[in-house]
Amino acid sequence: TGTSTTPVAEPIVTPKEQWTWVGFDDAFCANGSTTGIGANLTDKSSKVVIYMMGGGACWNELTCYALGTAANIESGYDQGQFDKDSPSLNGSLFDRNDPKNPLKDASYFFVPYCTGDVHAGANPDAVYGGKPTKHVGFTTMQAYLARIVATFPGAERVVLSGSSAG
Repeated sequence: TGTSTTPVAEPIVTPKEQWTWVGFDDAFCANGSTTGIGANLTDKSSKVVIYMMGGGACWNELTCYALGTAANIESGYDQGQFDKDSPSLNGSLFDRNDPKNPLKDASYFFVPYCTGDVHAGANPDAVYGGKPTKHVGFTTMQAYLARIVATFPGAERVVLSGSSAG
């Protein structure tokens, strides 16, 4: 019998019921910078909500750089951007105080958008107008999911949600 060389993903640990940025060394934006996810974990249930940020798509110099049809392609997405966005993550789907919210007792993950490929690309070597553009949404999502699964291996329900490109 052989042994597996696949590394075991580490669970995500954050303070409970507050939005926290979790940086990933193996998740990247189109500009090559590392990125991460927002997490708002709770012990109230084993339900999980993964919300994928929208932001359009791009596939050439015109769409990525001239028209800017995809969010965060040049800037990337880091803790500073998350800190600006996270106050808007306390209502609706993420409202723990709404008794009518069926997901108020779930743990939440916010997946930022910065790859221009609707979270599904696998072209790390694209170059548009001389600018390297890493469409790596697929491998970035794999990195996120490995850690989310390690955090909630027995999740009773997982809801995948999002807007636009998400």
